[in-house]
Order: sequence, then structure tokens, then C-alpha cells
Amino acid sequence: MPQGIFLFRWSAKRGILLLGKHPEDLEVDIDLLTDALGLRILRERRPGFFTSKVRGIKLVAYTSGPDAFTTFGISLSPKEDELTYRGPLVRLVTRWLKTGEMPASAEEWESVWKYIIEFPTLSLEQRLADAFVDAEARMAHGILVELGILPLTDFIDRLQGEFPDVTSDVLASFIYTLVGLGVFGSKYDPKAMIDWIFLLRDVVFYRAAPPNMKEIASRVSNFERDYKEFARNYVEGAWEREQGLIPYIIMHSAAYKLLQEFRKKSILHRNEIPSELEDGLNLLLEHNIARESGDIYYLFTDIRCALLFPKYTIRRVLERVKEKEIDVKLALMYLEELKRSYL
Repeated sequence: MPQGIFLFRWSAKRGILLLGKHPEDLEVDIDLLTDALGLRILRERRPGFFTSKVRGIKLVAYTSGPDAFTTFGISLSPKEDELTYRGPLVRLVTRWLKTGEMPASAEEWESVWKYIIEFPTLSLEQRLADAFVDAEARMAHGILVELGILPLTDFIDRLQGEFPDVTSDVLASFIYTLVGLGVFGSKYDPKAMIDWIFLLRDVVFYRAAPPNMKEIASRVSNFERDYKEFARNYVEGAWEREQGLIPYIIMHSAAYKLLQEFRKKSILHRNEIPSELEDGLNLLLEHNIARESGDIYYLFTDIRCALLFPKYTIRRVLERVKEKEIDVKLALMYLEELKRSYL
């Protein structure tokens, strides 16, 4: 379990400025942070993840880059897996930079701590939906599906063409959110001073047939006919319009809790749905995930998330080599990193 979290900003004149920490009695050694993280962050002046092991403690941090120059970190025991916590670290920084509001009160820091601790317990679809609910993350994913590999600076420029009012630090944090989740990979070339970002896994949110279709069909007339018609229209193009909707539904706590019950039982009687889940039920009904028949509700279509091996993107990278858009060595580096991520 993490020992604590800390938030700081680097000042060239004053060094590390501690903005907050949790628990309140967490001992934060400013000299230790400066030696372990601060000097490296200042020297490289780039967004990304930084890790250091000192005095039997593993420090893992994400820094936003030269605009805000804000770093959020976590202290772990040496045996804890830092990859588990990269996702929530950068996701929180993204929220703070986008809203301009950092945690200040003890209650706000307690909420941040709870998010960090609970993140590893979330299902894969919840962790991915937490990122893909934002249009910036979906656009970043779409760009890299087509191109495979890009320098971070070029990547940010492409995103700013789509989101001109969003700062480069915020856009970088969206990119590194997907790095933290293992969707993207990153590799820093210190000689060329280039951060390469590349696609490791494609992500698709989609509808699927509900479990126990035969049971539903036995109790709901015309279910099979209605489902086949819906599925035909969905495959013909509706699925592309739902890449933002499905993450939103998964992140809606009442809707997701009710969806899990539908997955278990397929059919729920009206009196089985508590009043606190009514909002979730209405959302599922509105988007044809659940339907009503008499005094029962049933799962009409399930919603899912899948991580896919990026076959299409590999083909696009090879095409870019053939068209001399990128160098062969760069493509080989990408393929090697891709291979390493699956071993």
C-alpha cells in the first residue's frame, strides 16, 4: 500500500515548493525530493514519469512540463509495482490543470488519497473509461492509431489543432494518461532530446449481446427480432458515434452498478431496483442498454471495452516507412518496444 502522496511545484529561485501532501503527518524531506526528483525534472524540463529509489523508498512522480511545472508523486515500498499507480497520478494532474483547481483542504486531500487507493481495484473497463470519457484522450488515441509513433512535441501540436484553447501541459497530460494505462508507450532519447510516443494497444468501446439471451427471449416477445435489427444498424456505423458515450455510462456510478446487476441476472423486477439507482436506470433506458417490458427491466445490449493488438497501426507504420515519412530505424524501434510490451 502507498505510504503517502505529495504535490510540488519547482521554482528556479526557491527550489521545490510543497503544495500539499497526505497523510498530514507524512514526512516530506525537501532536500530528498530535490536530490531524487527535482534536479532531474529541472534539467530535462519535459512532461513525463520520473522514478527514484532512495533510503528504501520508491518515489514515483508525474510532472506536467515547463508551463505549469507541477509534479504529483507517490511514495511506495520497494516491492510495489509503480505501473499500478501511474494512471491515477497523471489522471489527477490532468483534472487539476484543466480546472485550474488544486486540492487545498484536508477533505479534498482525503478524496485524492481515496481515488489513488481505490484505482487498482477498478475493473479494466472502468480505468479506461475514466480516461476515454474526455474528447482529448479519444482524439490522442485516434491520431496514434493512424500514425503509430510521433515525437511528443508533434503530437501536442496535432492535438492543439483540434483543441486550440487547451494548453500544451494539459494535452501532454492526456497523452501520458494513456501511457500510464499501458495504451501508449514512451521512450526518451537523451541525445536527440526527443520523447517518442507510440501505440501499444488499440482500445475499442462497443456493444455486445447480453448474457443469457435465451432467458430474455423466453420472457420478452420480439426480443430477438428487435436485437437483430439494432445490431445491424449498430455495425453499419452507430458504434463510431458511441466511443464517448459508453465511457460516460461506465463512469456513471449508478448506471454501472445497475449494469453489473443486469449482467448477473439479465432481468430485474421493478421492485428490485432501489430508488438511489433510478438515475442510472433512466440512463440505461435512454440509450437502449436496458428496456422495459411490463413490470420487468431487461438487459437489451451489454457494453464492453477491449484492448486489441494494433495490427492496423503496424501496417500504417510500415506504409509510412515505404512512403519515407519515417526512418526504418524508428519503425524497428517501435516494433521492438511493441514486442517488449507483450512479453
